[in-house]
Amino acid sequence: MRTIVLGLVFVMCAQTARAATKTEVMVPMPDGTRLMTDVWRPNPAQFPGPRPVILRRTPYGRGFPFPQSLLVWNLADLNGYIVVSQDVRGRGRSEGTFLPFFTDAVDGPATMRWIEQQDWCDGNIGSFGASAEGIVQLLALPDAPDSLRCAHVQNASDNLYDSLMPGGAWRAELTTSWLNGFPTPTTLAAWRAHEAKSTYWDPVIVDAAERSRIRARVYMTSGFFDIFALQQTAAFSHYVTDSAPGSGHTLVLGPWTHGDAQTPIGELAYANVAAPADDNLAFFNHCLKGKGTPNWPSLRYFVTQIGDDGAAATGEWRQGTLWPPPESILTPWYLTAAQDVTTLTVDPSNPVPTVGGANLSVADGPRDQSALDARGDVLTITTAPGTSDYELIGNPKARIHAASATTDVDVVVRLTQVAPNGKSLLLTDGVRRGRFVADPSVLTPLTPGAPVPFELDLGPVAVRVKAGHRLRVAISGTNSPHYEVNPNVAEPLSSSPTPVMTTLSIYTDPAHPSTVTLPVASGTPPLPPPPPPPPGEGVDAGAPTGYNCGAGPGQAVSMGVAGGVIFALRRRRRHG
Repeated sequence: MRTIVLGLVFVMCAQTARAATKTEVMVPMPDGTRLMTDVWRPNPAQFPGPRPVILRRTPYGRGFPFPQSLLVWNLADLNGYIVVSQDVRGRGRSEGTFLPFFTDAVDGPATMRWIEQQDWCDGNIGSFGASAEGIVQLLALPDAPDSLRCAHVQNASDNLYDSLMPGGAWRAELTTSWLNGFPTPTTLAAWRAHEAKSTYWDPVIVDAAERSRIRARVYMTSGFFDIFALQQTAAFSHYVTDSAPGSGHTLVLGPWTHGDAQTPIGELAYANVAAPADDNLAFFNHCLKGKGTPNWPSLRYFVTQIGDDGAAATGEWRQGTLWPPPESILTPWYLTAAQDVTTLTVDPSNPVPTVGGANLSVADGPRDQSALDARGDVLTITTAPGTSDYELIGNPKARIHAASATTDVDVVVRLTQVAPNGKSLLLTDGVRRGRFVADPSVLTPLTPGAPVPFELDLGPVAVRVKAGHRLRVAISGTNSPHYEVNPNVAEPLSSSPTPVMTTLSIYTDPAHPSTVTLPVASGTPPLPPPPPPPPGEGVDAGAPTGYNCGAGPGQAVSMGVAGGVIFALRRRRRHG
C-alpha cells in the first residue's frame, strides 16, 4: 500500500521532539460499542483555538510508525491540523466484533459527529487513507455530517461485493489472502455462505440513492492494475453524476498496481510514469481552511504506449470529465475460430495460472501471457498487425456464448496486446461464473450442453496501440489463484463441493456471435467485418454489429483487414 504523503518535505533539522501531543479516547458508537481513538493536537501556542481535523480510520493499527509518523509531523506540527486516528470496530483496542467494513457506514459518520462536538474542532473535517482505509471512507460518505468537507481516497471501492466476487467468482488471491491476515475465520465462512449478490451485502455497497446524499468533495487516485480499478473508476463517475451539485470530485488514474507506482510496473519499464504534481496538502488547505482554489481537472488518466520490444513503455497524461470517456466509440470485435464450436478441457487440478494482472498477493501488473496463450485449454483469437496507430480508452466488455458439460463453469477472458516480437502483454481480464449468468442473486445450475451468453466486465484500459502490434483475446475456464477454481458443479461454496473436470464449449458461429466490445478513442483497429447471419435469420439481437477475427485453441491466427471503416455505434456513457 502506497503511503500518502501530503506535501511532505523530508527535512533534517535541530528539532528532535514532536510538538504535537497525543490523547487516547474511547469514542462511543450508537450501539454503545467504544472505539479506541488517538487525537494528535498541534502546539496551542503556535496554533491556538479550534482547528480543522483530518480523520483516519483503519483496521491496521491506529499508530503511525515511521514513515507514516512524518505525516502527523507535517499535518499537525507544520500546518496546524488535528489528526485523529481510530481503530475500527474489533481491531486494536476498540471494542466489538471485527466484521470488515460492515459497520463502517455507521461507525464512520458517528465518529465524525463526535469530532464536530469537541471544543478543539472548528467544524471542518477531512478524511484520508488507502485500500481498506479508503473503503471505510467511501462507505461513510452518504451519511457523513456536513462537517465532513472532503475525503482523500486511494485504491478503494464502494462496492465490496463486486470487488471481491466479480461476475460471481471468488477472488481467492485477494479475498482469501486478505482475510487470512486477520483473526476472522467467521468472516471468511460468512462471505462464502453469501456468494450470491443478496441484501446481505447492502451495508458494503453504496447505491444511487445513497450517492445522492454525498456532499463532501472526494479526491481519488487509482491504477489500471489496481485491485479495485473497475469499481473505483465507476464510483468516481457515479459521484460526478449522482452526488450533490458542485461537489468537485477528482480522479487520477495511472498505469499503476495496488501497491506500486514506481517503474518497472509488471514487466514494463516506463520512461515517464510520475503522477501529476499535485500538492495534496493544498487539497486539504482548500476544503478545510478555505485557502486557494486548486484548478485540477475532474479526471486525469495515463495513456500507455508499449514499445516494439514488449518491455519498454512510455505515454502521456490526458484530461477528461467521466470514466469511461463518453467520446470513445464502442466497437464490437466478432470472434471467429477455426470451428464454430471450440471445446476446451477444464481441469480444476491443472488450472491456467495467474500471470500478472490486478492482484494483491501474487505478481501483478502487465506481464507476458505467451506461455498461457499456448496452452491447449485456452482459445486465443488474434487480430492482424495494425497498419496505423489507434487508441483504446475505456472499459472493454465481452459477451461469450458458451456451454458446460456440467452444471457450472467459469468463462475467463484476457485481453492482451501482442508486440512484434511475440510478447503478449496483459491489458485487462474478467470472469463470469455460470451459476450466476441467469441472475446474480440466485444460484441457478446451467443446463449441460446448452449454450448461454456469458456477459463479462473487463477492467479499464488506456493504451495507444502502435502500428505492427496486435490485439489478442484468450478464453479459458480458469485463472488461478486470481479467481478461485470453479468446482464445475452448481453447489454452494459453503458446502465445499468436490471439484470435477468438465468441458467448456465456446461458440463463435453466426447464430451465437461471441464478441469483445472495444472502446475506440482514435484510429482504426484491424478488425474484419462481421460474418453474415444464418440464412433466413438476423444477427443475435443481444450482440452489437461490428468486426470479427479468429483462431483455434492454443494458437493465434491473424486475419487481414477488410472493409477499412469501423462501424460507429451510437455514443453513450457507460459507468462501470
